[in-house]
Amino acid sequence: MRFFAYITRQNRYSFSPLLARAGGRLIPIENLGEVQAGDAVLFSFLSPQIPEVAEALEVLPRGTLRVAGGPHASALPLHALEMGFNYVFLGEGEEEINRLLDFLEGRAEPPRCLQGKGLKGEICTGVEIELYPPFSELLPIPIEISRGCPFLCTYCQTPRLLGRKMRHRSPGKLEYWVGKLLRRGIRDIRFITPNGVAYGGKGGANPHGAIKLLALLKRKYPSSRLYFGSFPSEFRPEHVSMDFLRELRSLVHNRRVIFGAQSGSDAVLRLLKRGHRRGDVLMAAEAARKAGFIPEIDFIFGLPFDDEGESLSLMKELVLMGARIHAHYFLPLPSTPLALAEPRPLSAVFAREVEKFTGQGNLFGQWKRQREISRWLYRVNREFSGSYVGEENEGDEEKNYAGGPAGQSGGKDV
Repeated sequence: MRFFAYITRQNRYSFSPLLARAGGRLIPIENLGEVQAGDAVLFSFLSPQIPEVAEALEVLPRGTLRVAGGPHASALPLHALEMGFNYVFLGEGEEEINRLLDFLEGRAEPPRCLQGKGLKGEICTGVEIELYPPFSELLPIPIEISRGCPFLCTYCQTPRLLGRKMRHRSPGKLEYWVGKLLRRGIRDIRFITPNGVAYGGKGGANPHGAIKLLALLKRKYPSSRLYFGSFPSEFRPEHVSMDFLRELRSLVHNRRVIFGAQSGSDAVLRLLKRGHRRGDVLMAAEAARKAGFIPEIDFIFGLPFDDEGESLSLMKELVLMGARIHAHYFLPLPSTPLALAEPRPLSAVFAREVEKFTGQGNLFGQWKRQREISRWLYRVNREFSGSYVGEENEGDEEKNYAGGPAGQSGGKDV
């Protein structure tokens, strides 16, 4: 039996560590035309990628074993099985990937994280990433330095699927893996972390950990170009300071840093359990500008209880400061407290202001495509409600968040 990993632009980060762990047993492919009956194909995908995954399944020949993984399948395995997958792998894969391949060949018991054909697996989480390679040389990617998140933002899957305990790769291990990339001629070094300012700590602000790591890498590899604070290693706004950003500016190549605001309303931020206030976003953006960075600020449009007026006013303040807005549209992701919350249409006034920002070059993002997906995902969640998988956390009941303060900018919804 041949084992294939179906690689797309969106799942490279998920598959590369598994390719490294599985050695040559798992073959990366981008063209499913190579697959024959009797082969096994592994998929990994997010909720917004379901339409593309459904199309890909249609081209596979009969007799192909189909295994789903990744955030959507892990959180909503019954939906993945209904899509046509034989098995669903729940959660983190490094520890169990080889057992999965052995099982598919009929040589081992199923991994504990597997669902399908009478199997009711549990989610695998808590992998000590220090013990495993962060990428395969067949598929170099940014280096994951931390995994897990202690925060409980109500729209986010990360703490529910990857756990609330942050796990880090040590500076020594990271020095080794950066060296591997440089020897392959890759000078631009990027990192994956849910919060770059938390490196080395338990989840709170730990700026010295990040600065110490970057300084070590820069001394060891002066020809490297380090990217930190830009995707995929953004910062929480309340965790940064002027001193941290000035030190960072001397060590990194990127000139943009990303912070998450999500809303301009303190009341909405409390409902989202963001852990920061509107003022923290303004202070972070101002500090970034003074340190020589261009701040890019994440906002989520279409939240079921957003105050559009407050968000619009904050976006205007930030743009006047020289920031750019990175716009997203609310996706009710399975396993989150907002999975059953209905996305809210934008008012006509808000939509017009967003178009103005876009035309001026002050706003960017895939929010329009996400808006098309959000209503469909909401219906899927309603259909499969009660079958979510993920860590249960006190106070996560969806009923706590489905309503709340709302503000209108006026005009018709769009």
